[in-house]
Amino acid sequence: MSDPLNPLSLRFYDNLADRIRQHRQADSRPIVIVEGPTDEDFLADTFGEMWVYFSAAGRPNALEAIKSATQAGVRGVFCVVDRDFDEEISSCEAAGVPVITYRNADMEAMFATHDTLRVVLSSFGREGAEELDLSAVFEDVAKLTQPISRLRRASYLNGWGLRFDGVEPADKIDQRTLAFNVVGYCQALSRASDEPPPLDVLVSVASGGTDVSMPSCPHGVKYYFNGKDFAAILGVFLRKKLGALSKSQSERRHVSAIIRSSALGRLRKDSWIAHVEQSINPSF
Repeated sequence: MSDPLNPLSLRFYDNLADRIRQHRQADSRPIVIVEGPTDEDFLADTFGEMWVYFSAAGRPNALEAIKSATQAGVRGVFCVVDRDFDEEISSCEAAGVPVITYRNADMEAMFATHDTLRVVLSSFGREGAEELDLSAVFEDVAKLTQPISRLRRASYLNGWGLRFDGVEPADKIDQRTLAFNVVGYCQALSRASDEPPPLDVLVSVASGGTDVSMPSCPHGVKYYFNGKDFAAILGVFLRKKLGALSKSQSERRHVSAIIRSSALGRLRKDSWIAHVEQSINPSF
């Protein structure tokens, strides 16, 4: 049996809305519900202690908590979550639920900027890093995420339940040409999923042959993508462009961690930061 006092236990979050209501009685500061500890650390580092943070065990619990708190009439409660590839956020926005999303599909995707790439590349300390065209690298990597983004969106729209965590995008990037093997990725995704659609359907979606209406980010982005997909593909680019990097140094989890650490403190003057402050502070 799981320990209800363990913050990693789902039972710990069962009455998150109740704990928020109780906290409001003793603390008048705005309350911000987030998906997990990583989000809380980022927001606390950026905005300090002017707000109180409550971590939920994932996005569904965070959204359920903000809905419950709002319906109960608790004032000054907000939620900062990923927009992702579904319609959950659009539904909340339409219903007037105080939800704020990161720019692009998720927090890691928001962190993927030209400025962050500069720090990521310098962190490896490899010869030739300073000579790379960061705009070109960002553009190339972002473009290669698009087949996966289309599949993620189509999976939601059609209820395919594709298991993206079961396929590593980096394994489908040709390390010599840096081309994305769309058919190979779709084959692997099909094998990893329980009841996938026919392979030709997946390939048509991924390659853009089948039109897919992508989510719209209110903060403005050219390429809509999952941050972990970006990190996985960036890792392959780093091995190709810089050379002598081991696979462990450039694998998705490690690159994601470097992107997050590189972005901390670099978004303080970002328009998204101003948007969050304007959304929360004047409203309370």
